[in-house]
Amino acid sequence: WSPDGKSILFGLNSGEIHIYDNNGNFTSKLINYCASDSCTLTGLDWYNGSEGYIEQECHSLVVCYDNGKMQLMKSETDENPIIIDTGLKITTVQWNHTGSILAIGGLQYNQEKETNAILFYTPFGDHLRTLRIPGKNLADLSWDGDGLRLSLAIDSYIYFANIRPDYKYVLILSNAIGTPLETKYIDIKPEFATITDTHVIVASKEAFFSWQFKTPKKLTSVDLSSTGNKRKDNRERLYHIDDVPSGTGERQSDSKRAREKTKDPICCICASSELLVVGRESGTIHRYSLPHLALEMKNVLKCRPYRTSLNCNSTRLAIVDISGILSFFELDTVTANGEKGEHLSFERKDVWDMKWAEDRPDLFAMTEKTRMYIFRNMDPEEPITSSGYICKFNDLEVRSVLLDEIFKDPDNPAVNLLMDIETRSLRDTRELLAQSEVGIGDSYQFIEENPHPRLWRLLAEYSLSNLDLKIAEKAFVRYLDYQGIQFVKSLHKLDSEKKKLAEISAYFKRFDEAENFYFEMDR
Repeated sequence: WSPDGKSILFGLNSGEIHIYDNNGNFTSKLINYCASDSCTLTGLDWYNGSEGYIEQECHSLVVCYDNGKMQLMKSETDENPIIIDTGLKITTVQWNHTGSILAIGGLQYNQEKETNAILFYTPFGDHLRTLRIPGKNLADLSWDGDGLRLSLAIDSYIYFANIRPDYKYVLILSNAIGTPLETKYIDIKPEFATITDTHVIVASKEAFFSWQFKTPKKLTSVDLSSTGNKRKDNRERLYHIDDVPSGTGERQSDSKRAREKTKDPICCICASSELLVVGRESGTIHRYSLPHLALEMKNVLKCRPYRTSLNCNSTRLAIVDISGILSFFELDTVTANGEKGEHLSFERKDVWDMKWAEDRPDLFAMTEKTRMYIFRNMDPEEPITSSGYICKFNDLEVRSVLLDEIFKDPDNPAVNLLMDIETRSLRDTRELLAQSEVGIGDSYQFIEENPHPRLWRLLAEYSLSNLDLKIAEKAFVRYLDYQGIQFVKSLHKLDSEKKKLAEISAYFKRFDEAENFYFEMDR
């Protein structure tokens, strides 16, 4: 049925599709660009519009044939449909509950090997992801009511697949109290975005735009007195992906050039304080230096990247490809043939989220299926059951958020939907310090073998609480906390243990406890 209930489509064995009105009267044949004499109609699905449309004039009708051809239409009378060759022997197709994702299942031929696969598309024909699944005969698939799971009928089994959508975010440059500082209008459609301490970079399929933002405190008298055009030249840059910028202030692309099509579209971007990496559908990545945006190098990956991320010192690039396989690319390694950059053999499958630590280049967290792993030097810790999206990894703690649950009732988010997960070294240090039979010296030795500022801070605070000022001072030195070192020195000058405990309580902001200590001393 059509979404308005006025038309119904009938698919015939010949591949033709007939259109009838709601009284059963034949009106016309559907314009068909995919059928051939030897193909069979295998999929016909019309999104009912019950949850609205992601855009006006959105494609909502799909017609599929076993020859792999797919036709996306805005209505049954659409004369300019989108035609896609999926490369599958299609057996089943279905829209999700909002009409934003189309799942197409069938048999895929890959290097003389047949595998079942589900391809996910937008209503505009953009290929999002590929899910390869076991078995011989994929008979059918069905979305659940929230669009977060798929059930798959394969051979004599039913499989369930969790769907992790990429939620849309609004990017607002604001200060700590939420006041917008600057806004920017651009001439390209922002398909991808990333932010560093100094830059916001957005990209369309064909071009990327870099904006060096500043807070009011950073605006100098020179900035304020200069013309708007000069500031724009210094702070805003727009380049087509096929341009080769040298960073010497050459002419930038104009809006007309930025909208020109390219044979190899952009598919992802990421950036650090010193490097911008742009991925293309062919597997090529471009490296640009920041802030000058000079094209430094191009490398070719072994896969089509879907999402990329740089570690904190810009030496290693994490890649999640379109099939959900996580791999890594060493940016500074020089190979035997003299090329700079090497795609490592490390791989993890079914990965849907990944985050580097902000303070350690060898630490990262990743989620595959419903398990989160924390890696140090490519060695995983024991997995933790989690379906949260990773939003931060810092100070040996991973913060994740259950976005699926939040979006069920976005106006009333609960605090317990935010989860903080500690790394093994942080948990082990806490356990060592909590065991009375283990001396502080043993804990000190453990932290020396697994050094991190968070661990030294933890040891310093524990030593203060136990009035072990010698170890506390050593820990503050290793933590590079000058204020803490001075505080320990001031404690040495106090002549009473209760005075020391009172000052330590105040240091930890336990002011009521500090007050009680002073009352006991009649002070």
